[in-house]
Amino acid sequence: GVIGREDLANDPALAHNDGRSQQAAMIDDAIQAWTEERPRDAILQALDDARVPAGYPYTAEDIAHDPHYLAREMIQTFTRPNGKPLKVPGVLPKLSATPGRLGNGGPTLGQHKVMMCLMSWGSTTKPAPNCAKRASYKESSMSHPTPCPVKVEINEVAPRDGLQIEARFVPTEEKIRWIDALSTTGLRRIEATSFTSPKAIPNLRDAADVVTGLQRREGVDITVLVPNVKGTERALACQVDEINLVMSASESHGLANLRMTPEQSLEQFAAILEVSQGSGVFINASLSTTFGCPFEGEVPEARALELTKGA
Repeated sequence: GVIGREDLANDPALAHNDGRSQQAAMIDDAIQAWTEERPRDAILQALDDARVPAGYPYTAEDIAHDPHYLAREMIQTFTRPNGKPLKVPGVLPKLSATPGRLGNGGPTLGQHKVMMCLMSWGSTTKPAPNCAKRASYKESSMSHPTPCPVKVEINEVAPRDGLQIEARFVPTEEKIRWIDALSTTGLRRIEATSFTSPKAIPNLRDAADVVTGLQRREGVDITVLVPNVKGTERALACQVDEINLVMSASESHGLANLRMTPEQSLEQFAAILEVSQGSGVFINASLSTTFGCPFEGEVPEARALELTKGA
């Protein structure tokens, strides 16, 4: 076994969950003894070599200094009775107009999105950003809710959005096996990877090998995220079904995530559309931070509409 306890690995009584449950204390002691003798990096390397999913365990100290938590004001500092500060992770990302709590549960399925905002935020101390600015619009939304959709289509993004931040590189064959399994569950769209720079996201450096290695199924579209023209050309060469483009409504978020301002993203969109013209590949664009930016706070509705029209 990984921890060098062949006696445990070969014990038939531990071959099933029932047996392991009965000997949980003994197994925990053996694992603890093994980990205490090794540095963290050596433990992670040994588990990685054995193809055991593992990652760096975040401590309270790590969380308190995590730049993403800090940027979203998800770390709250309180003063203890003895006068010393105490940092506590928050529950919700803190945007500029985010209230301290939610008053009630979600609305009934099918109600208008403005009505959803009113119900979700109505009993808080601050109004939701950009929701129901005119009373007449509020009344109209309440009187004429949007009908329930006939169907809801799920775009599974875990193979891209999840694996890109893993502590270790997930082998290409494991990614392919996982995505192939997802394609048998009834999903119609799966975002398999991102054709971005390997230096920017090393975990997705095998994007082309993943897409070309997939078992393509009828009725299941394989989508990918691309940030620029070079990524588009690589994606088209792999015969993807859909290309997803993304940009930010706020300049700070765009520069932090894409190294581009919103205007530069629009220029990139135009170049990507030109390159993909005639390919038959569907192009989808997403506008991030329209309901608030973790760096700038509330994003003006006019700004979001302006960028949407520009796209």
